Amino acid sequence: MNLVDRELLELVDSDVLFFKLCLNEFVTFGLSDGIKIYRIDPFENVWEGRIGEIKLVEVLSISPCRIAFVGTGKDPSLSPRKIIFYNTTTSKKIDDLSFPKTILSLDLNETRFIVNTFDKIHIYETPKFEFQTSIDKETKGNNICALSKVGTRNLLAFPKKNFIQVYDLDSYELCCSVKCHNNPISCVGFGLNQSYLVTSSIIGTCIRVFEINKNNNNNNLKKIKEFKRGTRKAKIFQTSFIFNDKYLLVTSKHKTIHVFDIEKEKTFCKLHLKPDIPRICGISKNNENQIILITPEPNILIYQLDVKNKKLVFIKSCSIDFNQEEQEEKGEKGGKN
Repeated sequence: MNLVDRELLELVDSDVLFFKLCLNEFVTFGLSDGIKIYRIDPFENVWEGRIGEIKLVEVLSISPCRIAFVGTGKDPSLSPRKIIFYNTTTSKKIDDLSFPKTILSLDLNETRFIVNTFDKIHIYETPKFEFQTSIDKETKGNNICALSKVGTRNLLAFPKKNFIQVYDLDSYELCCSVKCHNNPISCVGFGLNQSYLVTSSIIGTCIRVFEINKNNNNNNLKKIKEFKRGTRKAKIFQTSFIFNDKYLLVTSKHKTIHVFDIEKEKTFCKLHLKPDIPRICGISKNNENQIILITPEPNILIYQLDVKNKKLVFIKSCSIDFNQEEQEEKGEKGGKN
């Protein structure tokens, strides 16, 4: 999932508790005093609400604009075990869902809404958010899971120690359980077209890509690629496929963003960022050649992948100052290739 954990946010002096790229168009921020949502292109503040300390925010739909959020529990009305559904156009609560255990993450695609709690993953069918089933987690307290975004099948992947389990969310059956690493898994993600699944372990030096068999049979994951991120141990925060699954972006606790060539199985280019702070990455909804990097300072950085010259070219940065209630768009260098 495209989200942030506490370890990342402790690296900066900020009121940001959470940030996420939603629908490849919006950036949501959970703050110590509420929520702010920005559109990336054109860059603008589309909604904000001072409603208390918020740890998770998900954009559910654009028109009407509906969001789901979870509080930290500092305010008794914002329990970490309750999701609040909210219409930002009317500024009214729609509904809420409560769970026995703490909610760790949220995610959705066109037909499924995923609630990852301490001990279970709960599956709902959208747009009516009708409950379908719950899946028990062996690794309790782990917020790592991935939901396929497009394609002919709804797939959910999450770790079981150093194995990856893949569920078909149409039949609600286990597709496969495959050992991916020798150490516990720290990151998992699907390709844009459900062709690939990518994983990394807590060591973070090795990134593995598996091909997803489109047939409904057992053991339908086959390792096809392996990339070396480096020799130093690093926590991988996110992986993101781009250019129709031709390239893979990897962000980590170290300051280098790697772009791997899937076909040639080698490093395509690197981006060296000055602050040693993790990044979230994604693709612009309006331009698939543009890469979106989000930092917890917070800044939104836009790069373009120059395939011919094998480098990430800086386009612009969008800086946000929550204290002064203003944002600024700049076209200056934000990294070093």
